[in-house]
Amino acid sequence: MEAVIEKAMGYARTLDKALLRLHTPTLRAVFRDLLDLVEVFFRTERKGGRECPTFLRGFIYVRPNVLPDLSTAACRGPATCEPCCRLYTSSDQR
Repeated sequence: MEAVIEKAMGYARTLDKALLRLHTPTLRAVFRDLLDLVEVFFRTERKGGRECPTFLRGFIYVRPNVLPDLSTAACRGPATCEPCCRLYTSSDQR
């Protein structure tokens, strides 16, 4: 478990440094090496006669074999994500 935390913290430190400097090549490298897929969901609402997107939720999928699996139910994509892994918002009906 300590090795997993240390590896994840290494990514977090590199990302933090790149964000502070806004160093685009380093940011791209961290995202390329770490992320497999990012899904973002919005709902359209009417405000003042205009349609405005409102953030609902997002899923971030880590590349396989970047961090060791902590569970056999680890999400590897939308089709394989176990119900226990899903995030719910207050607007979801369970």
